[in-house]
Amino acid sequence: MQHSRFSNSSIGQEAFIDRTSASFKAKELLCEILPTAVREEFLAHDAFYFKGARATYRICRSSQTEIYLNGRLTAHACLQLTIPAPSYDRMIAEYLILNTDENLYWAKANILRAKGPVLGVSELLLIAFNLVLLVKLVVDYLI
Repeated sequence: MQHSRFSNSSIGQEAFIDRTSASFKAKELLCEILPTAVREEFLAHDAFYFKGARATYRICRSSQTEIYLNGRLTAHACLQLTIPAPSYDRMIAEYLILNTDENLYWAKANILRAKGPVLGVSELLLIAFNLVLLVKLVVDYLI
């Protein structure tokens, strides 16, 4: 084992990492293919942003890829490899597919709408009812 120049914030810093492990090699390859600024972001956060034609993607090592439209998180993407591999290999695959054929990524990945503060009909009716009660209270107080 040799001393590694990589740090892994989610696990804690380790003094020694097996440079022959599949995970180390995949992380090293990912660092080689990423542009410098993106690589620095990846090494600092174990995730990086990729700006595509359709959306901006946050490719994360330990969670599903986040999809942002107009600056808002709108979906998560799940792209599974057909063989067991380190999470860095999945990150490499996602980056390369997005970088070369974003439409293929949308065709192959499972895209799941992000859960957010979505108001249904019942919530809107409750808000409207509360506003009517508030107006009635104010009118009764003033008269």
